[in-house]
Amino acid sequence: MPTVKPLKFVNINNFTISERLELIKGNTATCYVQLFGDNGQPYFPLAGSTVQITFPRTLSIAATPASQDVTVTATTVDSRNTSVLTFNLTVSQSNNIVSEGIKLIITESAITKTYPVDHFTRQRSNMPGA
Repeated sequence: MPTVKPLKFVNINNFTISERLELIKGNTATCYVQLFGDNGQPYFPLAGSTVQITFPRTLSIAATPASQDVTVTATTVDSRNTSVLTFNLTVSQSNNIVSEGIKLIITESAITKTYPVDHFTRQRSNMPGA
């Protein structure tokens, strides 16, 4: 089962795996992640594949529609290492992320598979002193 890990990214030759994706509510963010396979080695999606990350809105007291989930499409950073991906979050999207978990959605050869990933994000307020 493939999984995804957040990265502290400088460039394609200089990055490290991070414990969690650090987000600041109300700020835009450029995020970097790396895909891994069952064997713990980098996972390289097939050419033409799509990778999406969904931040489900699951911590609400009331049931919320899936339309309140935040879903982004991740793109390859460098064609020489397609296991490393990037995506951007807007202010509105970062404000709507409430869960620590995500769903990794990979579509390869017209087959879509979804993988849950717990404890992926850590959020803090953009308020001073918070």
